[in-house]
Amino acid sequence: MTLPLSSLKAESRRADAARILANRAACHLKLLQPVQALGDATQAIEMDASYDKAHYRRAHALQALGRQREAQEAMNKAKELNATAPSSRGGVGTKSAAVGTGRSVAGAD
Repeated sequence: MTLPLSSLKAESRRADAARILANRAACHLKLLQPVQALGDATQAIEMDASYDKAHYRRAHALQALGRQREAQEAMNKAKELNATAPSSRGGVGTKSAAVGTGRSVAGAD
């Protein structure tokens, strides 16, 4: 089954928007703004639920807010997605182990 070109373009725009939001979430984390980071990461997931880095950013935002159980769930989802993602996509790396250890989020990415 082939999707119409307009559907492919819309899907591509959503994926691009998800990546931009996930990157902005990373900026918010660096600026110690976890509430804003959580909002952007959550919105990125709404745009593309298969984007592992959005879940990774959400996990770190949740950790910074002291919501450890939710942070671990988000990190588990990021790892699950990363395990099934093509290797060229550049997914979540080894820094994901920081969630749940109490280590600082600011330098985690």
